[in-house]
Amino acid sequence: MRELHNMPSPAQQPGSASDVRVGFSKVRQELATARDEQVARVVALVDAMPDRGTADALVAPLRSRLAILRPGRPYNFTRLLFMPVDAIIVPPRIWRRGDGMLPRHTLPSLANVVRTAMGGQAAEIDRALAQSTGPEHRDGARSVRQLGHLLWPEASGILAAAKLPDCWISQTGLAATDFAALAALVSMLLGDALDRQVLASQAEDDDGPDPARLCRVIGKSLSHEPHDAAVAVGLLLVDTPRPDVILNAVDAQAELHGAAAIRVTEQAIEFATRQALDRITCPSDAGHRLKALREGMLLMQALELRTWLGGNRRVQINQMRATARKTCRESFTLSLESKLLGPLKAVIRPPTDPQIVEFESVAHDLRDLEAIGRRLGGSELYAADLSAAAISIRAATCLPLADRARLVEILVGSEAATDLLRAEVPRPC
Repeated sequence: MRELHNMPSPAQQPGSASDVRVGFSKVRQELATARDEQVARVVALVDAMPDRGTADALVAPLRSRLAILRPGRPYNFTRLLFMPVDAIIVPPRIWRRGDGMLPRHTLPSLANVVRTAMGGQAAEIDRALAQSTGPEHRDGARSVRQLGHLLWPEASGILAAAKLPDCWISQTGLAATDFAALAALVSMLLGDALDRQVLASQAEDDDGPDPARLCRVIGKSLSHEPHDAAVAVGLLLVDTPRPDVILNAVDAQAELHGAAAIRVTEQAIEFATRQALDRITCPSDAGHRLKALREGMLLMQALELRTWLGGNRRVQINQMRATARKTCRESFTLSLESKLLGPLKAVIRPPTDPQIVEFESVAHDLRDLEAIGRRLGGSELYAADLSAAAISIRAATCLPLADRARLVEILVGSEAATDLLRAEVPRPC
């Protein structure tokens, strides 16, 4: 990534405009295949620029990947304000009126509406963010969440009653009606942000989300414009690790709200499957890919039980399953060769404890990918690969016997590990 460090600002760019485009294109191509830690460093460099300018275009193609990696990034007022709606922010070129998305270039204008209305409160949030987002306070820090809990309900009320700002058309190129629609969308989602966070947290517990809170949030969402309601329900499906519970609650609310609610639900499912596919297919390491695949699997399982889904949604789910199957297989094969077998072959002296821990972590990821892959199809391929890997590990005598046995146990089970120990531990005379 040396090119990013050495790339001058647009005002300093030598040569022709085509030279500049070639330079940025080269860096973009490198970023597309960069390791997670390299991507995080580049994002930190761009965030630290006083004038991001065209450098911001380097980060734009990485949005889906950043949604999974969630690297520590310093917060400012605008980033904090739109944190609950990050999943619907899209580049202006792909935004369409009425699609329930939020074009990125409108964020400064919408944030300025909120900042102006809040006056001194906004300045207090700025100061608190400056104190709370140093190296020891990054994404998800309690202090940042607390500031968001203060900001989002206030901002929701401001945007719900906001008048068209004078600079809207000149700054965004959008119509006055677009401001009204986007302000209403963001207002609705910020108003429900705290409830959605609580529901997502509760969904990780054995008891699941609070039914009363869940029904209240879904019922409130269904009372809005159809596209907005679909996005609200879709975000619940994406952000809550129990999509089955969400869909059961949606089914119950749909009976109260009639056929219109079913159409909204289908649109929400389309939104959620698009989001899940983006996360599954974006470049990332095995751990983050595994998380995306696991969440996608849960969503697919919940959707496949919905007998009322239309044919188009069924086709979309089947396409998602096929993509997930291919991605899982590719991720498994790459991790097996590049992170386990390849490094093991390169070991010429007994590995350090951190290296052993890393090998075991990769082995656990491989088993998790195999478990998902079996459910997606192709179990015999995974079984053959793991068996072959276990044979290679048995032969890797540069590793202590106990470490080899542990890796074999993780990959193919305790019986194979016991066989290895019996074969190599000398028997007493």
